[in-house]
Amino acid sequence: MELSFKKICTVCGDKALGYNFNALTCESCKAFFRRNALRNKNFRCSSSAAGNNNHYCLLTPDTRKYCRYCRLKKCFEIGMRKDWILTKQNKKLNNHRKYRHHQQRYDDNIHPDSSAEQQQQKQSSKTNIILVPISVESM
Repeated sequence: MELSFKKICTVCGDKALGYNFNALTCESCKAFFRRNALRNKNFRCSSSAAGNNNHYCLLTPDTRKYCRYCRLKKCFEIGMRKDWILTKQNKKLNNHRKYRHHQQRYDDNIHPDSSAEQQQQKQSSKTNIILVPISVESM
């Protein structure tokens, strides 16, 4: 008997792929949170316009786009952290780091022994010793 667990987005109930900003979410809710958590925009609940004052709309994969107020509120309620959102500068640094790592792995796969040769050359270039023959005469 094989047990399988489905990952469900804790915001809208859609299929989740993993943890994002400290919560199990789908890609849509992850992107929504990244775009809106740092904004100082005052969203209004779509159900309050219809006379409902509970400010908690039902969030499903089909309805999540209708009320940004309740969706963002739910994101914070389940523990999503806006301080985990990377700045543009941090994104650039991460992308650069990933590129360098990928490039290094690519170079190592193309020339597997060249990295060993390069290390050996670096070591030998640091310790250049010149041997000069000396004649020793008896005393």
